[in-house]
Amino acid sequence: MPSPPPVPDALPPAVDVAICGGGVAGLGLACALSALPRPAAAPPLSILVLERRAQAGGIHRGDSLLPRATRHLLGWGLGPGLLAAGARPIDAVRVHARGRQLLEGPVVPPGEDAPYYVLPHAEIERLLEARARAAGVRLVRRVGARGLLRGPGGRVEGVEVVGPDGVACPVRARLVVGADGQRSRVREALGLEVDVHDYDHALLSLEADRPADYRDGLEVHLHRDGGVLLLPRPPRADGSARVSVGVLVEAGQAALWHGLDDEALARAVAGRCPRLARAALDRQGMHVYALSRRHARAYVRDGAAILGDAAHVTSPVAGQGMTAALDDAGALAALVGPALLADRADGAPAALDRALAAWEGRQRPRTARLLRQAHALDRVYGARGPLAYRLQVAAAWLVGTPLGGWFGRGLARALLTERDPLPAPGPATAPPVEPAAPAAPPARAVARAHTQVQEVRAA
Repeated sequence: MPSPPPVPDALPPAVDVAICGGGVAGLGLACALSALPRPAAAPPLSILVLERRAQAGGIHRGDSLLPRATRHLLGWGLGPGLLAAGARPIDAVRVHARGRQLLEGPVVPPGEDAPYYVLPHAEIERLLEARARAAGVRLVRRVGARGLLRGPGGRVEGVEVVGPDGVACPVRARLVVGADGQRSRVREALGLEVDVHDYDHALLSLEADRPADYRDGLEVHLHRDGGVLLLPRPPRADGSARVSVGVLVEAGQAALWHGLDDEALARAVAGRCPRLARAALDRQGMHVYALSRRHARAYVRDGAAILGDAAHVTSPVAGQGMTAALDDAGALAALVGPALLADRADGAPAALDRALAAWEGRQRPRTARLLRQAHALDRVYGARGPLAYRLQVAAAWLVGTPLGGWFGRGLARALLTERDPLPAPGPATAPPVEPAAPAAPPARAVARAHTQVQEVRAA
């Protein structure tokens, strides 16, 4: 039997954790594991991230960092980098119809101290990558997982890595995590089934010059053919301001929208959002997202796990995709990390398996509830036609009443904030500790973020 090909210099023969996928979910997990406290004098976990893309970005994903997501990033030490990269704080939601404002209110519920930011997805990836590399995480690009290595009894003990040359290299790992998107090869190799619901609408995404009367916030422009969402974007290189534009369109019409000339596209968008009547549209990066809801029936099998889009996909209407991925990462690190640190001497998988089961038992029901809530919101906002439009306008009016406001605040708390925070590791799981990387405690980080947000608004 021929011997396996040698492992390239960039790939270690064995690591503690191999993460397949270097997007927000995978890099978020790497940052979360690196930020864990560890027993004094214990070496940090060896973490390998495998990513097929040659560089950060280049994929069409959302830009919203809801308070639950921001809290994780602040805890991992990314607070200063967020605003430096151009993140914009979002405080208000405004609903419009036929050019008139129907409703304005706070988007972050009372009592939530973590901010809501928007930042281009590629910039979020770059921040996570820089933080992970600074903490000693090894990120290897232009490679992916071709298969899983299994030991006695079928337990996953590593990953078969393949690069551009097609040569496969084995990398042993105590834990393999699939964060490789909704077409996850790790999920497929584990044999995990997924429930899928495709929506009858899609989301056209592009950018526009920032209207003179636009104020930072989430703007919803209702229309019977499909609404329009506006969010702020960082300034261009020349200093000009812009906004992101999300137009609800019928599924299967990507070619139709891409085929419109500039004038026809501008008329179609302004017809639904009069605020953009005088704003120049930027077609660079224009994309039509096919929308679906997906949920894996299990997140863990044979000692390996999946998270992020590999485990669940939701409608972007609620802005939950990136938040759910980072929540997966934070919870997995908090529950499984201590077992990885404690069991490294004898390699016994029992404690790791218990921790994985606890993570799945916590995370999957939470995500299922989130998917149901996001689906309900999509059913309301995604409906089209004259009757649906009248109902949407009536719903906006209702939210402006005391009773409707109470319901709206409850929905915002459910979608945006942390309802079941994880306990900090206790003495039983983390004796005398030293930080894995210098990072501000979450409470101080949140307070510092508030100060920085006020400075942004003052500017």
